[in-house]
Amino acid sequence: MQPNFIEYQYFCKRCNKFPVAVNSINGADFSLNETETITITGEWFTPGITVLIENQTVNSINYIDFNTIKVNVTSGNVIGDFDIAIAGKIYPDTFKVSNYITLIPGNGTTNWVRVSNNVTTNIGEIMPNVYSSGWNQAGSFGTVSANKDFELKFNAKLVQSNEAGMCGVDNSDPNFYYNTIDYAIFFTGGNIYIYEKGSSKGSYGAYNESDLFSIERYGNTITYLKNGNVFYTSLNKSTSQMVFDNSIYRYIGFTNIKLRYPA
Repeated sequence: MQPNFIEYQYFCKRCNKFPVAVNSINGADFSLNETETITITGEWFTPGITVLIENQTVNSINYIDFNTIKVNVTSGNVIGDFDIAIAGKIYPDTFKVSNYITLIPGNGTTNWVRVSNNVTTNIGEIMPNVYSSGWNQAGSFGTVSANKDFELKFNAKLVQSNEAGMCGVDNSDPNFYYNTIDYAIFFTGGNIYIYEKGSSKGSYGAYNESDLFSIERYGNTITYLKNGNVFYTSLNKSTSQMVFDNSIYRYIGFTNIKLRYPA
């Protein structure tokens, strides 16, 4: 959104610049001593913008454009909610540090398992390495105990259009096929759908690669989130153990994968 001429004159006369406006802070929920990147969106961002986080270490600030910055952070060893200061303005209690175990496949905390021979795995990432079609491109990792809360977070990475792939969790990962995934987000044709054990639960709009998706269990309730906002709550209650699972049909993979649960 560009200012009109009257607004431009007003801001130039008052402060010689436009005030930074923050719309969202995504990914600011860390385990103890964890290093990750958070995404901050808003308006009037400029190169050299400052970001400070109470009791945490800001490693780098990457100015993307007028509306987006990415901040690499290492959390401290104290649990709690902490303030973030962006361009001098404080956003209270917007950075959270919890006593969680975080599993990122391939980085030493856990390994990829039950991986098909037609995908490439890396740290927190699984991608198809052959661009044929078939629900037989998959991998798994991790185990969350029965009756334990968890959060699965990831991004979708498009190889080319006409993509189709699911990412989610299930009780045991018995095979590479999508219809055994208990709770999944289905990515196809630039849109997202919810599928549970092969059954569609509806369409929930478009997506892009910058969107952070989550599947979370608190108590016995599963929720699906996009950029921190719940877009579907499952009607099927969950109490059993869970593992990460996915199934790729073609042209899509998943990155920045992490599975977290209370210590």
